Amino acid sequence: AGVNLAIAVGFYRANKYPEAEKRVQAVLKDDPDSGVALIIGGDIAMAAKKWDEAEKLYRRRLTKAPEDFVAANNLAWVLAEYKDN
Repeated sequence: AGVNLAIAVGFYRANKYPEAEKRVQAVLKDDPDSGVALIIGGDIAMAAKKWDEAEKLYRRRLTKAPEDFVAANNLAWVLAEYKDN
């Protein structure tokens, strides 16, 4: 899982969102509740302007960890951005 997440982050930073998304999905297939994968996946979706996907991933994280400030903050940002578009 850790290797796939590290590779996903590398692709994300290189703006290669489809490749990054594939790596995150591989992690989530093995560990559907991976908080790190859900956050990174949401970040990738947000960068790709896939607002529905980003919202879904952040909400999924908050279902398991309602105290996750990063997920809550990013979800708020997505909702504000999504409403503007």
